[in-house]
Amino acid sequence: MTILIYLIELSRVKRKYSYPKKWDILISAAWTIWRTVVFDGRNSYFQDSNIVRINNKETIVLNSYLYYIYKIVKWKTEDWGIVLRLYNQNLKDTQFVCPSNTDEQQAIATTLSDMDELISNLDELIEKKKNIKKWAMQKLLSPKENREHKKLWDICNFIKWRWLSKDKIVDNWENECLLYWELFTTYSYIIEKIESRTNSLEGNPSKEWDVLIPGSTTTVWIDLAKASALLKEWVLLGWDINILRRKNKSEYNSAFLAYYLTEQQKYNIAMQAQWITIIHLYWRNLEDIDVYMPKDIEEQNSIVTILSDMDKEIEALEEKKAKYEQIKQWAMQKLLTGKIRLV
Repeated sequence: MTILIYLIELSRVKRKYSYPKKWDILISAAWTIWRTVVFDGRNSYFQDSNIVRINNKETIVLNSYLYYIYKIVKWKTEDWGIVLRLYNQNLKDTQFVCPSNTDEQQAIATTLSDMDELISNLDELIEKKKNIKKWAMQKLLSPKENREHKKLWDICNFIKWRWLSKDKIVDNWENECLLYWELFTTYSYIIEKIESRTNSLEGNPSKEWDVLIPGSTTTVWIDLAKASALLKEWVLLGWDINILRRKNKSEYNSAFLAYYLTEQQKYNIAMQAQWITIIHLYWRNLEDIDVYMPKDIEEQNSIVTILSDMDKEIEALEEKKAKYEQIKQWAMQKLLTGKIRLV
């Protein structure tokens, strides 16, 4: 059996100059009102008026269950003044469904807690893998005595972009295309699969192993220091993309150059940007950028293999985490509304 409960029926709601007890629920009352934690009992001095403390007696509902209720509840009123704020009245007007059996409440809370722990463990693993990759890039890409020093204009031709606007993107069309903003939002160091299509023949057709650097941004200048190696022929490249096309196919691996420019020359590239309201980076600003790379193309290939394998592993872990987060959200909506019961 499930019962309908007003949140305010459960406990006293305290706002300031109070000391929380272990297992009390603390809710942010301003800025991010859905931020909810269960107090772990460590020594603290608690008096912030922007935090609501729920001192639940657990006679009807377990705190472990109530904690997750606060994560999905929709407050009836919200004050959008200077800050988003949660008032006591919001609690008084809010209802939720709850199993009458505390064993079922605990089973639901344990299920969701196990999912939280799984997601947290994945977060830690992803962060660890990213730190390992960061260390590897520093070791593998940094200039060394046996590396050849050149300027970008020594090894690249700079291809002028052609106009291809966002309104020319059409789903399920045969012509692949890439616009400059996708270099920020969609693609990483190596581009193997193209997401966008167009029914237009505008734009500059790519050649395999072109290196692409965005030519403008409305955010911050450091965003422009991002290079991607395109592994496909005949992708129509839109406006505001700096296209670096290698002069000699056997001289360098374009993916190595993309990793190197992004990680080793980030600030030197960003400093070339010019801005008034929109920040621009032109090909003529890139010609004099220094490049240090192994003379042996096989060494470059090996470095790219190591780094790209790390990228794929991190990407797979992030996709796995996103999947578990979706499952958890589905489980919360079903379990906490009584649509699925745990007996």
